[in-house]
Amino acid sequence: MKTLRIAVDIVLYFSFCFLAGTGIMLEFAFEKGAGPQSVLCFGKKAWETAHLWVGVAAILAFIIHFWLNSRAFRSCLLYTSPSPRD
Repeated sequence: MKTLRIAVDIVLYFSFCFLAGTGIMLEFAFEKGAGPQSVLCFGKKAWETAHLWVGVAAILAFIIHFWLNSRAFRSCLLYTSPSPRD
């Protein structure tokens, strides 16, 4: 179980870095009306597709991460919320 948590954390970290990098690149590297452009031999459409599928993988990894740590989240919410007697 510990190796699964480490693997999910690594996937989340690298997918976040990739999504941030490609998001910034897609916003600023490609100019409209400038003809065919490429970055690292990939066109804009290829980068958009990669950005989309890495985003899907990041969402799935987040769901797995949340499920693996649900006990910790639950205990944190139970002990930090104000009690009804206060």
